[in-house]
Amino acid sequence: MKKPALLLASLLLSLALAKATPPDWIASGAHQYAMVVYATVVDAAGNPMTTPGSLLSASEYGTLVGVTPVSEGPKGSLFQMKVGSDRWESELSYSFYDAQADKVIEIGPGPGFESGSTVGSIIEPVTLTIKSR
Repeated sequence: MKKPALLLASLLLSLALAKATPPDWIASGAHQYAMVVYATVVDAAGNPMTTPGSLLSASEYGTLVGVTPVSEGPKGSLFQMKVGSDRWESELSYSFYDAQADKVIEIGPGPGFESGSTVGSIIEPVTLTIKSR
């Protein structure tokens, strides 16, 4: 009778020790221009995606130009990301790494790059919505 309990305890311990493998996102090097994005990420139902270890990234024409982990702000979890570019203005596409599900989810287009700008704020971040998980 003790063997099933021992097996269950062993299985639960193994699951607890299993860790997600985040993507090896590294934003491209120094850029001529910069901006800051303060964002929250929510799923299609409006639920915040705030699992510790989650990441938000921004890409410009296929090149990763910003990446940041989730952090705590004065009104809850958010992403505070510096984005760099060698263009004064450009389109950005956003991706989200969900540490809980251990998968990357494409968010798609979002706020574009504009040199010297700040999108959202630490008090009122912009919301990026994941269409599907």
